[in-house]
Formats: sequence, structure tokens, C-alpha cells
Amino acid sequence: MCLVTEDHRRTMEGLARLGIGAFRVYTFDAGNTVDRTGLPPVLVTPRR
Repeated sequence: MCLVTEDHRRTMEGLARLGIGAFRVYTFDAGNTVDRTGLPPVLVTPRR
């Protein structure tokens, strides 16, 4: 699941209070993403 928020720390703290977690924080920018404009969404399934 991906969440986009103005204040990720506040969001994570609020979710943790609800028992939702753990989290990993990633930064996306032009150096580590590909332009996907107009392409269909991709479902990514974690490996087990």
C-alpha cells in the first residue's frame, strides 16, 4: 500500500495508535522513477 501525505511522521504515528504498522519510507524523484503516464496500473505482489 502506498500513502502520500504532507506529514508522513504524523500519519505513521496516527496509524500506529490504531495498531497499523510497521512502515518503510521511500523517497521518489526523477532519479529513481520511470514516467508511467498513460500506462495501466500494475499490481505488485510481494514474494514469500
